[in-house]
Amino acid sequence: MCISARCAARSMCHTSRSASRQCAARGTSSSATMAKRVPVRWRLTLWYGGLLALALVGVCGTLYFSLRHELYQALDDGLGREAALALASVTVDQGQPSLDISAISNPREGEQFLRLTDMSGQPVADTGASLTSDVIASDGLNLALRGVGNLQWVAIDGEQLRVLSEPVRVDGHVIGAIQVGAFGTHISETLELLKLLLVVVVPLALVLASGGGLWIAGRALAPVDRLTRLAAAIAQHGEQNLSRRLTTMMPDDEIGRLARTFNAMLGRLDDAFQQQRRFTADAAHEMRTPLALLQSQLEVAIVQERDPTEDQIVFETLADDLGRLTRITSALLALARGDAGELTITRESIDLAELVELVASQYDARAEEEGVAVVAATSPLTIVGDEDLLIQLLVNLIENSLRYSPAGKQITVGCRPIAQGAQLWVADEGRGIAAEHLPHLFERFYRVADSRGRSRASGGEHAGAGLGLSICQLIVTAHGGTIEVASTLDLGTTVTVTLPANTPGPDSRFPIPIGIGNRESS
Repeated sequence: MCISARCAARSMCHTSRSASRQCAARGTSSSATMAKRVPVRWRLTLWYGGLLALALVGVCGTLYFSLRHELYQALDDGLGREAALALASVTVDQGQPSLDISAISNPREGEQFLRLTDMSGQPVADTGASLTSDVIASDGLNLALRGVGNLQWVAIDGEQLRVLSEPVRVDGHVIGAIQVGAFGTHISETLELLKLLLVVVVPLALVLASGGGLWIAGRALAPVDRLTRLAAAIAQHGEQNLSRRLTTMMPDDEIGRLARTFNAMLGRLDDAFQQQRRFTADAAHEMRTPLALLQSQLEVAIVQERDPTEDQIVFETLADDLGRLTRITSALLALARGDAGELTITRESIDLAELVELVASQYDARAEEEGVAVVAATSPLTIVGDEDLLIQLLVNLIENSLRYSPAGKQITVGCRPIAQGAQLWVADEGRGIAAEHLPHLFERFYRVADSRGRSRASGGEHAGAGLGLSICQLIVTAHGGTIEVASTLDLGTTVTVTLPANTPGPDSRFPIPIGIGNRESS
């Protein structure tokens, strides 16, 4: 029975403590939730009001106690001067002190007093009989008759009297005492008035300051409210509001910098949406042409009867169109994965000089057919990177140069070591590219055939979709490098790639189909 009772008691105690902890946790969570719901301007005002209250209490407390000290110190100093003057005026006749009070003092009746006593404590001279004998018999007088000067507070009819008692000495012997006193009523009244003033003024100042702080906080946070409303409008209506911008009166303060950052973000979003629309339209246009050709060829093949030779030509044309569609689709997929951050590379040691010479040699037959020389100019060089992607890079760049190099010209593919790692370049002697097109070469579906003259790709086998250099930039960026294009009209174009010796990123493969660049243009 006893053990069962104890167990039950412990269980109830544990349950009670658990419930208390849960209640405390809920209370804390509720308080935190309520605090989060308080608007920022109110939180700023509360913090400001709290700090101002602490400051005012500190200042007012310091003011009150400093003034109190100064007033009482002034009272004590005045009593000291009165006592010194009285002591200097005391005369002695047959060992008894005497004093002509009227000659040295003009005390205010009921507020001050001056008294000279002999060794028995009896008054020899005083300013009047308005004070009771309790003052004369006070401890302060007894101390003074023993040669110890002192200051004491004495209660007289409910009021506090400040009394200075000093011994009267002749030849080093105490023969009496001087008592000088004054009521501290005016000091008490002054301090009470000050306290009343502070009690009224401080809360009023807090209310006014908090109201002003709330107004100022509202004005200061107004741009944030506008930002919030603009963001809500964009979230509701989408890209239709991306052209709107925030304006601020003070563009260089914290709110101004926030507005500039938000405007810059809106600008980038607007550019991204515009680019996405252009990209979608261009992709649809590029795919529509081969699809239309496929459809027309198939319709003709269905309607008309042909001999095997004609059918073979149709099938070859269909295969070419399907190949172009496949390459465009593969390029779009590669770019989409790159934009999503899913493009990673295989880290392996690569003899870059050997790789350049291998890719260049694969174009010997085609270059001879088209009357163009493809020459490799390499220096011994080893880097860490993805061999397949680097081959794709070289293929795209060489294809572009072949496409725009007239017969009798030379294309140079080279590599060399530099301080940053490795430099890879493809230079041709074609018509070149106008300067206004250079900043846009890496944009998707951007083509500059007009600026480079008629190319072999014009309507032929190697017509491009404008994705080649975009793929090149994606590969170079994945290797942590940079790619630049320099061109002069009628002299040629040079594409320079700078790669680090050690490629960043995890060892992971994302395949970009080799051959995308075979029909891409820059």
